[in-house]
Amino acid sequence: MQMLWLIPMTLAVVALAVGLGLVLGILNVFLRDIGQVVPIVLQVLFWFTPIVYSVNIIPEGLRGMLIYNPLYPLVVSYQSIMVYGTSPSLQDALFAFTLAFCLMALGLFLFRRAAPEMVDSL
Repeated sequence: MQMLWLIPMTLAVVALAVGLGLVLGILNVFLRDIGQVVPIVLQVLFWFTPIVYSVNIIPEGLRGMLIYNPLYPLVVSYQSIMVYGTSPSLQDALFAFTLAFCLMALGLFLFRRAAPEMVDSL
């Protein structure tokens, strides 16, 4: 039954990727350094997200810092479904959907606002 959670969580990941890609693509038109900064930020974000390691190995005093990582609730939701066989926390799933929706809305707003200037800049 918990595997049914994969469908909405995958939709959240796709929406997050589309929103982030749209925002970064628009910013890259006007700020060319975005293309060099994004891989570094993604590498740092990858190592600060408990994907290849368990949350239990992080010292207790530093676990509170994970709430500042926007990918942490999404990864924990996937781990609870795939690894532990339980339903994800509704708070984590709601945060992932909210973040994805906000990024898509921001991307749409930026695109509509910057579309005339993007044609001239490209």
